[in-house]
Amino acid sequence: MPRDKRAPTQIEKYGFMDHDLKTPVHDAICMWIEDNAITIINQLGVAPTDEYLTEEEKDYLIRLYQSFDSSLGRSDEDMERDQEDFLQHLNAYKRQPFKIHKVTWEPVLTNDKKFEVGFLDMSIAYQRPEITIDSDSREIKTSYVTRTPDQKGFCRVWFEAKSKIPSLGELFRQLSFYKNHINSVEPIVVVSPDTRFKKRIESQGYYFIVPILEEKKEAKPATLFPTPKVQ
Repeated sequence: MPRDKRAPTQIEKYGFMDHDLKTPVHDAICMWIEDNAITIINQLGVAPTDEYLTEEEKDYLIRLYQSFDSSLGRSDEDMERDQEDFLQHLNAYKRQPFKIHKVTWEPVLTNDKKFEVGFLDMSIAYQRPEITIDSDSREIKTSYVTRTPDQKGFCRVWFEAKSKIPSLGELFRQLSFYKNHINSVEPIVVVSPDTRFKKRIESQGYYFIVPILEEKKEAKPATLFPTPKVQ
């Protein structure tokens, strides 16, 4: 009997075998995540979605603008007038939306030595708009970056799809294992139509989303016509 040449991952050595991976519902959940990536990121609130700039962002940009003005040695009256105009511009400035950068099915988790330790079902990497001021034109500009504002991690969300959750304890062990190999600022989301443990999962610091799946319609039996009698 041929032997599977692939060595088991670390999580498989601990007894976590993802039998759900082979089910049609699992595939349907993953396809739903990919097809609704932008809506999901919006729902989670991990990317900036405000239409206009926040007060904190305005304060930062005003201080930055003032530093450019003072370096030019301009008069106080000129700087005050320009800063008033700049503030009006800030209040009317609309934020650019974030962008989906990459959707990865079955992303590999590795340890510090780059050995495979396991797989999650999906990851979504997005680019967030970072707003600053051009030092030459002193105009507001937006660039897209893939790091979190604190620079501690990537703009990425991890997903674990479950057609059903037979054991909450096993799920938590599985998620804890994944969490140990993922940057703490990158959230893990459980996506499942099984909502029995939603509040308990969220209480442990994970997100929970219910997918909207199409109900499988039963095939109608073929219409049978009586065999015509031979005259």
